[in-house]
Amino acid sequence: MFGFIFRILSWLVIEIIAQFFFDYLPKKFLGYSYYEKDNKLIQERMDVLKKEQWFRPYEIYLLEISQRKSIQKLIIKANMDEILSNEEKRNEFLKELDRRLFELNSKWTKK
Repeated sequence: MFGFIFRILSWLVIEIIAQFFFDYLPKKFLGYSYYEKDNKLIQERMDVLKKEQWFRPYEIYLLEISQRKSIQKLIIKANMDEILSNEEKRNEFLKELDRRLFELNSKWTKK
C-alpha cells in the first residue's frame, strides 16, 4: 500500500518537473512568445498609439511592429504616460522605434 502511494507521488513530482522543463524554460531562455498578459498589454498599448496623430506614419508597419520581439520589449518597457504627455520622451521613443524597425540584419549586409 505504501509503495503504491509512493509510486503515485513520485510520478506526480516527475510530471510537474517535466512540465516545467517543457513549458517554462524554453519560453524563458529561447525567447518564445510572451505570456498572455504581455500580449494583451502590447495590444492595448498599440491601440493607444494608433489613436495618436504623431503615430500615423507608423500605421503601415503595425504588422511588423506586432511581430518583432525587440519592438514588443520596447512597447512593454515604455512608460506610456510620459510618451503621450512629454514631447521629448515621445521623440526618444520614436527614435528607438525607428532604429528597431528599420535596423538591417547584419548577416544580410555582409559580403
